[in-house]
Amino acid sequence: MLSTDVGRLATAGAKAAKSEATAVASSMGPLSHMGRRGVALRAGYDVDGSVIELKLRPPGAWIIAERKSAAHRITPKRRRVRLEGRGRGGAALGGGLSHPAASAHHPGGRGRGAIAKAFGRARRVIPTAIHDEQVRRMRSIYG
Repeated sequence: MLSTDVGRLATAGAKAAKSEATAVASSMGPLSHMGRRGVALRAGYDVDGSVIELKLRPPGAWIIAERKSAAHRITPKRRRVRLEGRGRGGAALGGGLSHPAASAHHPGGRGRGAIAKAFGRARRVIPTAIHDEQVRRMRSIYG
């Protein structure tokens, strides 16, 4: 078998794995508590010879979707004091009684096992995808 054929077989398996990881990500929905607009879970792949590397992006969001988190308090970030006007003169406008900041209680998350689901589904479809690609290649050669 030629090395290019191995690369094509690996690419077929990688595409199947990516589609399964994407299906898991879309079932999870966007993580609305990350950033201003939320974060969508995505997947990609790299093929190096016969090695398939499934890449879960962004990795931090996948880890949050995988693990449980305990209940905790979310406090506001410390903000730098902004000076009014240019130069060193001016009044400080940070924090204090005139601009109070509140904290919130986060109830925690249950952990949805996103990474385990994505890789579990990928392990099931990669051999089938590689086999289908082998059959397609043989049919194109032998008719």
